[in-house]
Amino acid sequence: MWRCHAFSGDIGHEKEEKSTILTSIKLRSRVIPNMPPSYSGNRVLPIGISTTFEDLEKWPFSRLVELISNRLDDMTEEYAKSAFDWLEVHRGVPHGDYLIASWIGLGFDEVEHPWGEANLLLPHCEP
Repeated sequence: MWRCHAFSGDIGHEKEEKSTILTSIKLRSRVIPNMPPSYSGNRVLPIGISTTFEDLEKWPFSRLVELISNRLDDMTEEYAKSAFDWLEVHRGVPHGDYLIASWIGLGFDEVEHPWGEANLLLPHCEP
């Protein structure tokens, strides 16, 4: 999606210009202390991944996946704290060319809501 979005439209880009994709990363397992049992939300943080338009166009798909995976692996507790400091100073979310939000793996099944388990609130589909 990132590559397709970067080269869609009529606007030309210089090869050395950067393209940035933003996504959210789950912090539950990456930040200490863990959330108390009474916490009824998710900890997520935006994270940006950038490369040049030239690399985005030339690299094989596997290299883009590697770039994104490596960036997500960089998310440590120290990074999260510095990102929260940045968000406090700038009062907003970083900007990118494209934002991808996936709820896969956010851990809705792990959240303990005061009113019961999250999976009881979601539609249930039989195979």
